[in-house]
Order: sequence, then C-alpha cells, then structure tokens
Amino acid sequence: MTKRNYFIIAILCCSIGLQSQYPAALVDYQTEISLKKGKLKRKVTKLLQINHSDADDYTDTGIYFSKGDELKIHTVRIEDIRGKVLRELNKKEIKTQSSVARGALYTDDFVKFFKPKWHEYPYRIYFEYTHIVEDFLFLTRWSPITQSDVPTISASLEISLPTDFPINMNFPDSINFSEQVSGKEKVYKWKAENMLPPRLNNYGPPLRSILPEVLVFPQKFKYGLEGSQKTWNDYGQWQYRMNQGLRELPSAEKAKIDELIAGLTDQREIVNTLYKYLQENHRYILVSIETGGLKPYPASYVCEKRYGDCKALTNFMQAMLDYVNIPSFYVKVYAGSNPVSLKTEIPGQQFNHVILGVSLQGDTLWLENTSNSYPPDYLGTFTQNRKALLVHPQHSRLINLPSLKTEKPTEKSIYTYFLDETGNGNLTIETTATNQDFESLNYYRKNTTATKIKKRINRYYPLKNTTLVDYEFSQPDAAKPELLLKTNWTTKRQFQKIGNRVVFSPLPFTDFELEKPEDRTQPLVFKYPTFESFEVNYQIENFGKFQIEIPEPIKIEMPFGTLSVSASVIDGMIKIKQVRTIKAGKYSLETYPDIYNFIRETEQVYKKFLTVCTPNRKQDLKGN
Repeated sequence: MTKRNYFIIAILCCSIGLQSQYPAALVDYQTEISLKKGKLKRKVTKLLQINHSDADDYTDTGIYFSKGDELKIHTVRIEDIRGKVLRELNKKEIKTQSSVARGALYTDDFVKFFKPKWHEYPYRIYFEYTHIVEDFLFLTRWSPITQSDVPTISASLEISLPTDFPINMNFPDSINFSEQVSGKEKVYKWKAENMLPPRLNNYGPPLRSILPEVLVFPQKFKYGLEGSQKTWNDYGQWQYRMNQGLRELPSAEKAKIDELIAGLTDQREIVNTLYKYLQENHRYILVSIETGGLKPYPASYVCEKRYGDCKALTNFMQAMLDYVNIPSFYVKVYAGSNPVSLKTEIPGQQFNHVILGVSLQGDTLWLENTSNSYPPDYLGTFTQNRKALLVHPQHSRLINLPSLKTEKPTEKSIYTYFLDETGNGNLTIETTATNQDFESLNYYRKNTTATKIKKRINRYYPLKNTTLVDYEFSQPDAAKPELLLKTNWTTKRQFQKIGNRVVFSPLPFTDFELEKPEDRTQPLVFKYPTFESFEVNYQIENFGKFQIEIPEPIKIEMPFGTLSVSASVIDGMIKIKQVRTIKAGKYSLETYPDIYNFIRETEQVYKKFLTVCTPNRKQDLKGN
C-alpha cells in the first residue's frame, strides 16, 4: 500500500470522529519558509475538510499581501474524502482587491480571496500558494490552529536559513521542535498533531494567548531602514531613526500654536491646550502605504489633511510639543481591552498602536492621540496596565503603563422615585461616571446621534417599565475622566405587591455571565476594576399609611471585592444604599469558585434584600 493511501485512510478515520464533533477540520497544514538572496519565501499548503453545510463558510479564504510582494496561488481545488478531484477553480474565481480595513482611507495592502464550495458532504478544499517579500520584521507568527473552532489533525512548519543568520525564537512545549545543519543552511522544524481548538471562557485570556504559537524574529533586518531586534534598545533605536525628520511644522502651524498658548506659562496647561486643539481639529483615520505600518506620516501632512492614523497624530502632537520645548517620547503598545501579553524575552515588533508620553517635572503625562473624547493623562481600557516600548535615541526600553484606579466609583448613581400607591410615577437619576463608564458614555456623547445616545442610556441603566424623557450631559473639568449624566423618566409598576404589602429591593448590579466552576477551563481575567455605587430613594404617595420593615444590612469583604447593602427611612423616604467593588486581576482556576460565588451573590442581592411596606391595620379597616 502506498504512503498516500495510508494517509487517506488516516484522514478517513479522523474524519469519522471529527464529523460528529466539529463542523470542519484542518486535515493537513504545511508551511515552508526560506531565505534566499535577502528575500523571504513562504510556501503554504492546506487541506480543509468540510463535514456538513453549516461549515460551508469556512471555505471562504483570504490571502493578504502588500504592494511589491510576489504572491502566486498555484492551485485551489475541491476533492472528495478519498482525494478524487471534483473541481479546480479557474483564475477568474480568484479575486484580488484592496484590503481596506474599517475606518481606513487607503492602504497598500491587498487580499486574494476565493470561495470554493461543494454540495455533497464531507468534501475537502486543497490550496497551495507562495508568498515572497523583501522587507520583513519577522519570519513567522505561526500557529497550527488557524480558526478558533476548527481542530487540526496535522501541521508542520519548516524554516531554512543561512547558518550565519541569527534569530530569536519563542514557542510552547506542546509543539515538537527539532533543528539540523545541512551545509551552509540551518533547518528548524516544528510539528503538531491532533490539536483541538480551545474553548473560550467569558472574561478569560484572549484567544491569541491561548493558541500555541511559534514566533521567530530575525536579529537583523531591513524594513525601510536596516535595524536590529537583538535587544529592545536596538529595536527602539531603529524606530527612532524611522521617525527622524518627520516633525517639522509649517510656519502657519507654528503661528497657530503661538496664538493658542499666548500668556500660558504652566507646562501642563500648555500640553492640555495643544491636546485639545489636536482633538477638536484632527480626526483619526487609518492610512497605510509602503512602510505605513511602522513609519508615521510627517507632521506637515497632518497639518494639511487634518487627519491621520495613530502614528501620524502622535508624531504631530510630538512635533507641537517640540516646538514649545516640552520633551515627549513615542511609545509603542499592543492595544485592546483584553490584550495579548508582550513576550518580553523576544525583542521585536509585537505592537499595534502608539501613544505619547510627556515628561513634566519628574512626572509623565500620557496622551491617547486617536481619541476625541479622552482627557489628557488618561489611557483608558484600551492601553492601561501593560508593558510598552519607550522609543529613545539611546535608551529605548520596556516600561509599565499605569493601570486604572478605583479612588472613585466607575458609576455613582442616585435614583429618586416619586411613586403613587400603584407604583407609577417619575424617576430622576444623577450619575457620575469615571474610567470605563466615562469612556463609553463620553464616546457616545461626542460621536453619535441623539437616537443612539438614548439607546445607550437605556442599556446603561438596569431599569424595567421606564421611558426616558430627557437627558443632560456635563463635564465640569475637561482635564478629568469624569462625566455627569442627569436623566428623567416616566415609570410604571416599580414595586412588587405581595397581597396587600409593597416590597422594594436593590437595583441589580452588572451581570458578568460567568460559567459555573465545573464548566470553567481558563483563569478569570478582570483587566480593570469595577466600583458601582447606587443610592435608591423611594418617595411614596401616602407614605404614612405604611409600616416599614427594614432588613439587616449586608456586608461582605473578600480579597477580590466587597459588597455592602443597607436600607433606612429618612424624612418619609425609603433609602437603599448599595456598593460593589471587584478588583482587577488574574484569578486561577483554584480561586475561581470563590470569586464566582461572590459575584453570583452580589448579582442576586436584589432578590434577597427586601424592604417590606405593610398598610397599617386602621388603614386596612378603613379601606374595607
């Protein structure tokens, strides 16, 4: 029996099991990378099995490349389960288009895509292509798992390099590794088999940090300029050289800056003024051509166009600060609310965003230059609490960006109900929002329509049987991440009735939708803290006709958070005060049951903490 027949039998055996468990399976995935005459060549073959119609979309394939690259798709074909070719795609079925991302103006990135499908199941898609590039910063970021819910039966990676070509590598033990020297070449090989896709948990690590990944960087490279990734300082100095000569401002822009800061002497006030000018007169938009992924557009470009991407806007802000002699530094970071952790042991391009750090009298002020709603010195959930690369001409280094703190509640709301004896009436809410709550509300306030703002407000508050009448935003201090929101509502049926008694309960806290401990497979990750504070006041018509039963206060203090709920009657009004804090952190599976039970208890407190109002007996008799 031939080797190919053995391989087909193995595929058939695997497909029987996978067909019942998964809609598709990556049967074979091979990547070969080589370096010849300064060009990086990558040859890829894939064999994807589609088990039933629900998985037809898995055949949608895009292969991305940049202007100047060589990309050749050798073949795309449909096979049956035994390898018989059913159909081969022709060249017209392989489309090429610009890969303009959402929010992008234009780009030099492109994609070749195809959508092969068949009507009998199971079937397989086989394709093979070669991609050659001249300028590159990494040799590969390869994972045997290419889709988040598709298992891989067999995958291999092979990299052939000159023996005198130094590299940095990082990969997990779950992928078999070997290396050998053959003449003037050194060959590195990785192989993985029967890799199942991870099941993501709510509030868990990001997918990329869970997937097994091989990361290989050249220590020396050419990308726009020659550079080195031997150390973080080397890589940062290369970025510094890429940025040189790009911060010259036109005379008209200098005159505008002089006008803006006339009479100002405090450096922080000058920074705040220029940052406000940036936010109010320049918009964020993605522009990527040539080395656009890593080289900023000149400050003069932003002055002319009044827009730019994160690099261009940050470079422009730095240029304005240069002009007024305030030192600042370009900072590269991996942004996102649940980011992939930086692999500090392997220096190189692991970033997707830039911000600006400003040195002010021994302190650092941080500027997020793509946002028109962040105040100065506020990083927010997008970049807080992670490592970043400070770019410096001689001393580039990794730094720790500050984390969000909870000195004040992320949401502090005072609810005041004015109800008749049927539970109908009016409601006013006064909210002070900070941190993530500030970010969300302030973004909607500045960037969306009134209709969308109303929808967001309705989602923000845990209310039933209410109708928003009007709202008003205010930000007393534009330099602080604090927003005030006042709303008015009409409301119905705002208390429970049990017989002739009226029952009030606290408002529900945010529901985290966590898995039960027995179903959890990954650590719990809270990237930033939660601090909710509600004061709920009920003013009821004919309040004096009721006897009020107040429950005992609840107070829970745990290493990962606190809960306190209490009720009182003051000046003819029922007052319920409730506070919940949850600390940021990464909690192990061993700790998970405790924090799960704590959060579930805080979410259920509105069902347990009941204030009961019973009509006086005389009132009952009179009513009868």
